[in-house]
Amino acid sequence: METTNEIVRGLCADSDYLRTQAEAALKQRGSTVQAQILQQAGHTASAQDNPVLCRVYLDRALILWRQEDDVDALAETLGQVWEVALSQGDYAATRAYLEEGLELVPRSTRLDATSFPAGAHFWLGSIAQEEGDYNRAREHYALSLHLMEQLGPGERLDGSQIVVGLQGSLAYEQGDYAAARLLLERSLALARQEGTPHKIIAVLGDLCLVASRENTFPAAEAFLAKAVALIREHAFWYLLPLLLLARTRLAVEQADWEMAARALGAEDKFRRLEGEERVLHWKSEISVCLQATRSALSESAFEANWQEGSSLTLEQACRIAES
Repeated sequence: METTNEIVRGLCADSDYLRTQAEAALKQRGSTVQAQILQQAGHTASAQDNPVLCRVYLDRALILWRQEDDVDALAETLGQVWEVALSQGDYAATRAYLEEGLELVPRSTRLDATSFPAGAHFWLGSIAQEEGDYNRAREHYALSLHLMEQLGPGERLDGSQIVVGLQGSLAYEQGDYAAARLLLERSLALARQEGTPHKIIAVLGDLCLVASRENTFPAAEAFLAKAVALIREHAFWYLLPLLLLARTRLAVEQADWEMAARALGAEDKFRRLEGEERVLHWKSEISVCLQATRSALSESAFEANWQEGSSLTLEQACRIAES
């Protein structure tokens, strides 16, 4: 194997023989060229939908860039590999990559001094929240929001709306519903200012969860009605599971257990159809509501209502959400 492209193809081949040949050819290059080839191999593996191999090669490139003290190349590689680690659910590695990137910001020309730290603290906060470290999550979200306010108008509005919404979800998870409501109302105002219907729908769903917890049921119903109307108007069907979850929480708070089971069945069906992953506070809501509903109903009653919910058409599920 003589050329860089041949070595990259060999490193990413299914053949053990070709990979062995490629590794041998790689060792004949200097460390800088090796790092460049490994980085290119990581990109190729990513394009082949092989995140494990991508991580292997990018991590090897990182070792060489650190040895070379090539700050910009190191920063560029970190900017790629943390997303791969996050997609694998490897939060410890993602956190380590992002924290190393933050340390490089003052010396790197590849990492913007504002936008990268703003995004890094956003994801570090999300990881901390996922891990239940609420104090650390709060600190990272505050830093992210502070930095996002220094960005250009479009980036500032988009990023601030998301972070404020996450601050609201964090307060919700901690049971501070009054604080959650205020933060989500601010997030809703930013989403409306931005003119993004999908964000408006998501925040309305979260506000319904809060209103249900506060036993302000008319407000919860109003949030759901507005959200369902927007889903119909813009055909954002992938957000329907969130509204079915909000209907479930409302039913649980009103002890309407059969409705809760039907909504749970519909949520499960349409989330799977849309291929959507639940965000953190939706996951915890499902778990709590599912346990409460199963405890309140007999096994046969739960299964019957769940099956009824899972057999609903799209329009029927919308009516369940807004009923």
